[in-house]
Amino acid sequence: MNIEVISQEIIKPSIQTPDYLRYLQISLIDQLNSPFFIPTIYFFTRPKNTTPLETTSFLNKLKSSLSSTLSICYPLAGRLHNANHVKCNDEGVPYLHAEIESTRMADVVKKAQISDLDSLTPSFNQTGFPRLMMAIQVNIFSCGGVAIGVKSNHRITDGFSLLMFLNAWADITNGKDPAQIAGPYFDTAKLFPPQYSPIDILDDTNPHVLIDKPVAKWFMFTREKIDGLRSKLCSSKNIKSQPSIFTVLSAFSWSRIILTSRIDNDHNGNDVPFEVFIPVNMRPNVSNPYENSFYYGNMVVNAIVKPLCDLGDDVALCCDFIEKVNNSVNNIINNNSDLIKGMKEGKEDLKFVTEQFERVSKGKIKLLGFSNVPSLPVLEPDFGWGNPVWSVTGTMVDGLVIISRAGPYSKDFIATISMKKEDVAKLEADEVFNSFVLKNETYSLHSDQ
Repeated sequence: MNIEVISQEIIKPSIQTPDYLRYLQISLIDQLNSPFFIPTIYFFTRPKNTTPLETTSFLNKLKSSLSSTLSICYPLAGRLHNANHVKCNDEGVPYLHAEIESTRMADVVKKAQISDLDSLTPSFNQTGFPRLMMAIQVNIFSCGGVAIGVKSNHRITDGFSLLMFLNAWADITNGKDPAQIAGPYFDTAKLFPPQYSPIDILDDTNPHVLIDKPVAKWFMFTREKIDGLRSKLCSSKNIKSQPSIFTVLSAFSWSRIILTSRIDNDHNGNDVPFEVFIPVNMRPNVSNPYENSFYYGNMVVNAIVKPLCDLGDDVALCCDFIEKVNNSVNNIINNNSDLIKGMKEGKEDLKFVTEQFERVSKGKIKLLGFSNVPSLPVLEPDFGWGNPVWSVTGTMVDGLVIISRAGPYSKDFIATISMKKEDVAKLEADEVFNSFVLKNETYSLHSDQ
């Protein structure tokens, strides 16, 4: 893609943030989440018979409404102050307008890999931990389609929070009075009291921080293949109840990643144990702060699992993975669990996280995470051109698998896998993995764009 940035500016809140809201204390769950950027891209097709003048009007509304939205979501226009606070100083959000020459959006969606799509998001602070809370890039394709690329700082933003921000932005773009929008509630520190953080999250030289950029690729799996695998696992009699599609696809990806990672290690004894983490949404366990409002911040706790790695075959590895994931997740969503009670009472600290950072940085363990995008309404935001025809997450961190639907009308699923280049190459060469992956992956946008 030949992308040209036409303009770049800083969008500030339309109303100044009052002094008593200048410093936002982050919660314990915020502290438990690494403050890297989450790059997300939303693709919109141009409505039929839209004139160039109407397209320009649409783009102008996007930019002007962002200012009003930031007055509601004021911390996003601020900067990280230290390991425990966000300074809500209205410095603003970088906003880029880019044009993509001689490229139809449908071609990009059908053929592009994640590394190609990364350029649709702002290139601010690709490594380390930046002070920015958010940056936005609006991309116009030659066909008239639009891709909105958002980078949000995971320090205070999880997937649900980002979607609520986008919905508010969309409502204001469509003419809704900002005063009629129920604003988010940012003071999650009252729910989960924070602890002193010994890690300087703004220090790029921090030895606990791994900033090597991985390779991210996506692989499509048909619903028929997933259902067949689920039936095979259930027939093994080691599965007590039918697992979800997310769990089955995660278990299969896990088994092949484990087995292919050992290709060069079979005879040298250098296997490093894996620990798996599964994000668990805590919002169902917490009442909304007030009617029609929601908590903005990280409300996700990672279930940590230590699956066995030496069971020899896919079925055994998958069954062990599913059993341990289900047990760990169920323990967390139980509102009476010791972990949740301790977090709410301020008795939990960051010792486990700092120790985990140390073990990873010293090569004693590898982390592998699995995130469930279908549980979020990612195709909901409508800025006036209809819902997104596709949403995708860009390259993030090493050791992450994101499961998502293959499109708004598709029954198939995508696994976006971010790992080191050599690990991805091993997986791509694996015959068993390839036997489940749909070849010549394409999306149907139901559009000529």
